[in-house]
Amino acid sequence: MLTKENILHFLKKGRLEHIPFGMELEALVSRLGPAECTETVGKKDSRLQLLKYDRIEFHFSTGERQLLRGIQVTHLKPCAAFMLKLDHGEIDRSARYEEVKETLEDNEITFRESYSASDLNAPVMITDTGITFYFSEGGLIEKYGRFLQGL
Repeated sequence: MLTKENILHFLKKGRLEHIPFGMELEALVSRLGPAECTETVGKKDSRLQLLKYDRIEFHFSTGERQLLRGIQVTHLKPCAAFMLKLDHGEIDRSARYEEVKETLEDNEITFRESYSASDLNAPVMITDTGITFYFSEGGLIEKYGRFLQGL
């Protein structure tokens, strides 16, 4: 069954509608199918810690139970989506700072503006729901997402 997610819901609520934080890795794979793009915990530890479908990365804890702790959308080339249909709304991979700001304002999503701690020339936006947007120095979107601590 196809899982449909909407980025505006993610931005407004701080979570996806059908894929909750804390979901086990095996449950996500069962829902979305096998991921072609993955990363393991390490060279000696072959457990998966990242699965990517379309342009969305699902990050998992490395404990005994691998739980979904982070969701991040990147501007990079997408991977096969299998059973995930993602509506990016007005925030596509070539969105610029002002376009994202306008989309947030138009959808009444409260946010604050700041700069990256690692590069004071790179702006960031942080929504009240905990989603952080990262931009290049030139204002092009690089990624955005939310990570939970303690999972």
